[in-house]
Amino acid sequence: MVLHRRETVEVGKISRLKKILHVFYTRKQVYVKNFVRFVSRNAVLRDGCSHSFFFFDEPLKGTVELLTTMHATDLVVFHGFFLPSLFFKAFFLMPWLHKKSFWVTWGGDVYEKAPESRLKLVDRRVNSFLKRFILPRMAGIGSNAGDYNILRSNFGKSIARGYFLFYPNPVDFALLDGTKIESSKKVVMIGNSGSKTNEHGDALGFVLESTARFTGDTRIICPLSNGEKGYVNEIVRRGKYIFDDFVPLLKFVGREEYAAVLKSVDVAVMYHDRQEGFGTVLALLYAGAKVYMKNNVSTFGLLELLGIKVHDVDKIGTKDFFEVGGNEKAKNAEMIRAFFSEDNCAGYWNSIFCS
Repeated sequence: MVLHRRETVEVGKISRLKKILHVFYTRKQVYVKNFVRFVSRNAVLRDGCSHSFFFFDEPLKGTVELLTTMHATDLVVFHGFFLPSLFFKAFFLMPWLHKKSFWVTWGGDVYEKAPESRLKLVDRRVNSFLKRFILPRMAGIGSNAGDYNILRSNFGKSIARGYFLFYPNPVDFALLDGTKIESSKKVVMIGNSGSKTNEHGDALGFVLESTARFTGDTRIICPLSNGEKGYVNEIVRRGKYIFDDFVPLLKFVGREEYAAVLKSVDVAVMYHDRQEGFGTVLALLYAGAKVYMKNNVSTFGLLELLGIKVHDVDKIGTKDFFEVGGNEKAKNAEMIRAFFSEDNCAGYWNSIFCS
């Protein structure tokens, strides 16, 4: 994916700041708060640019306010395309705004879940039709190669050019440095949240079967902080029924406490059918955990391409579930530290802001 050189934005002979508007569908998500801090603390991202942040709270009022603000902005960056149908319909009618708009995919906006009602199905089909017109005219799409190819398959090969981007990790790698937190038990982590897309039911079965030959004690940690209450309660019930030591994480914890949890993990099982929880996967690998994923998930291919070792859930065979070969842990940490550093992250984002 091609990166552009920096260009100075000028009006006549007087340089001015390039106005960049960041659009989020929520203000509560941890990646949102972390990204705002990331922009604030990296001077290279503010050199020649001014950044403002818009949080979409209410469909009608939000649509009017956002479209009005977009007219006075040089570049609009949509962090996820989780916007109401009303916005897409209005946005569709303003093609002059498309060319200044950039979409950064978040996973859920690429792999849309099945609608819960007929009305939502109609809305989804309308939005998909509108996107076929909008996406080829946008300034660009930030994604990984796998997700971008899915978009090309769904919306046509003429969609806007793709650019590789990644978000700064909410877990500071420095908090993961140092000696691994040892336990008398082997620690297995399942999933990264309480979302149904973690496929917890299948993951519990996979872990039960994979640890059946292990003679020592095992502790299962399962982050379930932001899922539907009924679903989360069912996973807790099943987990405690299957395993003697099942620890559900039902509330968000601070960065230091979460880093300590990750440093205690020997094996992590990410049973998602789509890209999700990538920041958690990177943090686990950096901390020395052995990570299992499905090989059809786009981030599996990305990690392999970068020389970062992840394990295929379908190829465990007779290998020891906990065994880690050679210098796998050290190499993973080295590659992640080099490629996913904050400076490298800022460089990728700066190429978009200043193109």
